[in-house]
Amino acid sequence: MCDNLITETTSSAIFAPMTQSIPKSKCLLAFFSILVFLACEQDKSSNSPKPKMDEVPTNPSKTRQLRAEALVEHLAAGRFDKARVHFDAAMQKALPEASLAMAWAQHAGPLGKFIERETPRKKRQGTWEIVFVPCRFEKGMLSTKVVFNPKQEIGGLFFLKGDRRYKPAPYAQVNRFTCKEVQVGQAPWILPGTLCLPKATGPHPGLVLVHGSGPNDRDESMGPNKPFRDLAEGLASRGVAVLRYDKRTKIHARKLNAATLTTKEESRDDALAAAALMAKQNQVDPKKIFILGHSLGGMLLPQILTEAPKGHVAGGIVLAGTTRPFGELLLQQHRYLFSSDGTIDDKEQTHLDMLQTQIKRYQHPKLSEAKPDGPLPYNMSVAYALDLRGMDPVGTAAKLSQPLLILQGKRDYQVTMKDFSGWKQGLSKQKRITFKTYASLNHLFMPGNGKSLPAEYMIPGHVDPQVIEDIVVWMEAIKP
Repeated sequence: MCDNLITETTSSAIFAPMTQSIPKSKCLLAFFSILVFLACEQDKSSNSPKPKMDEVPTNPSKTRQLRAEALVEHLAAGRFDKARVHFDAAMQKALPEASLAMAWAQHAGPLGKFIERETPRKKRQGTWEIVFVPCRFEKGMLSTKVVFNPKQEIGGLFFLKGDRRYKPAPYAQVNRFTCKEVQVGQAPWILPGTLCLPKATGPHPGLVLVHGSGPNDRDESMGPNKPFRDLAEGLASRGVAVLRYDKRTKIHARKLNAATLTTKEESRDDALAAAALMAKQNQVDPKKIFILGHSLGGMLLPQILTEAPKGHVAGGIVLAGTTRPFGELLLQQHRYLFSSDGTIDDKEQTHLDMLQTQIKRYQHPKLSEAKPDGPLPYNMSVAYALDLRGMDPVGTAAKLSQPLLILQGKRDYQVTMKDFSGWKQGLSKQKRITFKTYASLNHLFMPGNGKSLPAEYMIPGHVDPQVIEDIVVWMEAIKP
């Protein structure tokens, strides 16, 4: 997900979805997490006059401002090597020149021609100083958030998309449910969350939402879109209690060890903690608790259900969960977007060649016995790579006893119908598995036309109401 891209931490990043891009403003929203301190946020930008670049700094704060302005100028001009000059050591390692180019193209590319940067604004967060540099483009605004450490080095970089605000889905009938703040898990990994409960007399079935890759918030926010909020409020309007929560890699990035982090710490443990919390709610039927996983969460769902205590989870829902090996998925995503204009140019082919080399390292049978001789895809750690390689979502699902609902949008370019076919080929003979596809839906399960591209995610929309309906009908049919 830009499986979602939002994080507020100002320390070195643990995980955020990366975007792949080269010139032509092509971009990729990767399915898996990577070690880059980069995210999207929404922000209202200043409209003050453009500052001058030849100002002489008279204090550290002014130095940081000029460095932030220079970074933006370099990004806009495609000088990604110079944009990295003031990165601290962690950022230099986590965000190499090619990755920075990819990220800029994903966020700036859909906005068209760069027009100008506007006067920055600043704020402090502990010992960190943050400089926001608003950038005006042909089709909208993008604010670059630059985070400086006490040594005046850049320790964090964010891109903030526009100022559009989320509007609740038409099917969210707020008179039918209430929401309250809750805490998921135990110290030191407590996560803030939101529990939506139907007002009607219970007990109600309960559903836990598990995010895609990256440091997602509880809504899985993507620009103006919040697919998890759509699901929660739409389902709560129909009598389902829904729990969603901020991801561990968003809330506790500073505490996590990137070298040892796996999907267990990133997602699986917290999903089980959320299901346990749901079971304690008086208004919820403990025999009808379900878990829904989107994207990376969908791939992990069978493993999560395997790890759940027997009888604690009644079933699972997979939304766009991949079944293919990581390398195949990654190359498919890149080729799809690089060829979106009908050609793959020399620079893009060079990037594909580099990616194939990294994937070979990832796939090496002795990866567990020695360090790779170069970076793995998206700078992932060996621990994370081995964890991913060990996942067999279809094989694991085949051994489960709980019913599964597997949903897929046919316009999804990140997790495609090839992945859906993987689920069907391995599970279609089991009557407890239900499959459904949607012709017009993308990776966010929102409708559109033509080829799906990352820019589509910046168009305000909502999860299709038919998805809400299908989930409700399926859950009602499951007998404890």
